[in-house]
Amino acid sequence: MVDSTSRTTTERIGDLFGLAGQCYHAGDFRGAARLYGRILTLDPERDDIRARFIDSTLSLCDWTDYDGFVAELIATVERQVDEGRLRFDVFNLLALPVDNAPLFAAAKTKAAPPAGATSAARHAEAHPAIAGRPARLKIGFALPYKFFHSMPLVLKGLIERMDRDRFETIGYSVQRCDGTTFSRDFRRAFDCFRDVPIDKADEAAHAIAADGVHILIDTTGHTGISCLSILARRPAPVQAHYLGYGLTSGAEYVDYLITDPRFIPPEWTDYCSERLVYLPDSFMATTRAPFAPGATSRTEEGLPAQGLVLANFNHPCKLEPRIFRAWIEILRQVPDAVLWLGGWAIATRESLRDFAAKHGVTPDRLVFAQILPHAAHLRRLRLADLALDNLHHGGGVTSVDALWAGLPLLSIKGKTPAGRLGATLGHAVGLDGLVADDLEGYVALALALARDRDRLAGLKAELAGRLPHCALFDGARYLRHLQSAFDLMWRHRGEPRTAPPICVPAPD
Repeated sequence: MVDSTSRTTTERIGDLFGLAGQCYHAGDFRGAARLYGRILTLDPERDDIRARFIDSTLSLCDWTDYDGFVAELIATVERQVDEGRLRFDVFNLLALPVDNAPLFAAAKTKAAPPAGATSAARHAEAHPAIAGRPARLKIGFALPYKFFHSMPLVLKGLIERMDRDRFETIGYSVQRCDGTTFSRDFRRAFDCFRDVPIDKADEAAHAIAADGVHILIDTTGHTGISCLSILARRPAPVQAHYLGYGLTSGAEYVDYLITDPRFIPPEWTDYCSERLVYLPDSFMATTRAPFAPGATSRTEEGLPAQGLVLANFNHPCKLEPRIFRAWIEILRQVPDAVLWLGGWAIATRESLRDFAAKHGVTPDRLVFAQILPHAAHLRRLRLADLALDNLHHGGGVTSVDALWAGLPLLSIKGKTPAGRLGATLGHAVGLDGLVADDLEGYVALALALARDRDRLAGLKAELAGRLPHCALFDGARYLRHLQSAFDLMWRHRGEPRTAPPICVPAPD
């Protein structure tokens, strides 16, 4: 029986949660952070709320006490890792100055199998007498959702084109169809599709085992909706992570991580629980997204008609004071340059303008763009001159968009995989020379390009010429490599995870 006090608390939390969500989606990050904080005072055990509180707080870009805020978060994580129970979203750590070792420790703690988790299948019985490769490998995909989003969009294109003579595909979604055309089409891309209960991991795992899946691909990792509790039941003889999270799961029940050597170099294998499977180009899958018809102009988009336009449209939770200080320094030394950013929230815009003013740059040199439909956003991106990547958590789809729109991407060879997204994307479009070794080199390279506009224009022209056939946007090439990765994972199943990475051969 629930007493009136606990029932009232539950109702209050429900009301606050609804209001906080409305604030966040309306761009009121300050209001969202305040409301999520109130929920935590009522129920400190709500890990999902803690993640939303941190995300909202970081998204404000109010760095008045950034170092203290980060130090407190990191100390909390270290304490909880020592206690063996991490009540913290690992994804929140990626935009912070955290090295590989503590990130790995946090992932391992978060991925620990839940108490009572048992194997859903005895592999020898589930897959009898399979010594070699079956005629068709059954590839299952553990999915967080199937509404229109970047990950399901690129995955849909891959699944539709997979070789059905060699592979059978089964989708397992922990969120039911939302009734949209995209959701229905996404389901139809697979040979078979099932909705499985995320809150009943044993039931979900037994359904996967009963289907006789050979390789189960997790696309969630340590994101807001995670399927790792299902993989912890070992429903398939081979299990791997791919695409949705991209970093190590830290889980002993995930055998492989599909990645590339720029994103996770061989010397970082000690910080991965899985055996690495290297694709030869980039692990990032892309689509050739359509541009809105017609043209737009700098004036229409609120940009100066002349001068240098530097662009970064990442969500503000990925920004932090070191990279923004570097951008301000570039503006200080290039008088006709402006910084073009996404206009996510009023409070965020105010914080960034104040930061610029305190560091000697007039706030009107920060231009904030409204959030547009994807095709219209791609069209306007062509107006910029250079895309700037982040420091700790690089742009993913945001950077892919910039490159597809023909913008050279300036990035940094980060100290963690999340900081190397730009490096893997730049390599796949032939722009390795725009990956700086450190922040100082990044600023120096930006200034060199800003002072040599002919060189920058030449880079844009080279990129435009490469786009039709570069590896990053060659879907057929990427799919061949991914299917080879599936074959190699099956061939090498049972080998120790400490063995060298498996390298998918590059084309001749």
